[in-house]
Amino acid sequence: MDRSKKSITNAGAQTKRPAWAEELIVEMKESIWTMVMLTHMLCKDFNTRLADLETKFALSDRAVTEELNAIRMELFAIQTLIKWVNITGEQLEHVCDAVEQNLDKPVRCRDSD
Repeated sequence: MDRSKKSITNAGAQTKRPAWAEELIVEMKESIWTMVMLTHMLCKDFNTRLADLETKFALSDRAVTEELNAIRMELFAIQTLIKWVNITGEQLEHVCDAVEQNLDKPVRCRDSD
């Protein structure tokens, strides 16, 4: 028995698929292509929305940072003003002490000199 001429898979011969199998393969390819395109469009939409969110977050973050910097500057100005008020208060205390000392001294009349 010569086994070289027999093939289980019939690989040597040209086999033609039945028409229904060809139609099924075409339909499956079209369905797969449709799903891939829908998935691609969905991913593009997600990417666009994510990029928009990142932009909005960056703008919000920048706005918050700018607002915090403005508040810090105002706090620094207030601290400086408080220091100035304290210094002025100390100077006024010295002036008041000097005025009180002058009031305690007897007043000389110019005419009596």
